[in-house]
Amino acid sequence: MPESALKAKLYWNKNSAYGSSVRWDIIDLIPRGPHKILDIGCGAGSTVTKLRELGKAREILGIEINENATHWPHGLDKLYIGDVETMEVPYSEKRFDYILFGDVLEHLIDPGNVLSTYASLLKDDGYIIASVPNVKFLDILLRLVFLDEFRYDDCGILDRSHLRFFTKS
Repeated sequence: MPESALKAKLYWNKNSAYGSSVRWDIIDLIPRGPHKILDIGCGAGSTVTKLRELGKAREILGIEINENATHWPHGLDKLYIGDVETMEVPYSEKRFDYILFGDVLEHLIDPGNVLSTYASLLKDDGYIIASVPNVKFLDILLRLVFLDEFRYDDCGILDRSHLRFFTKS
């Protein structure tokens, strides 16, 4: 099975609650204003709904691979279902003030290429906001060092759909 097919299969097996929490850490990084935002991996849209409610966005577009996780219409103006690594980029250059990758990059085959591709969609003063789980989390390290255990889970830092692992640095 090709890597992209395996990745899509892992995503599609997630239930509708996966990716439904509000990401206040991301919301806090965006000032109030009529921003255009692209949310990659928007899930159920909880974060973008709050961004709109707080006056931090005028236009919000989303891309989500897991159709089971979406409850559109929600805070999005437009939703695309697809894999950001293989789909044609549906937007023009220099359109967005912010592009969000909230716990997405670790699921990608080539996150560097995706970041480079989507960075061209940012306005000159735009920002990419990304978060990734830190595999150097103490609980993970303790289980690895003292129990010789590196066990994948359905969600969390060792989510079985993670293809990449990151540390803070």
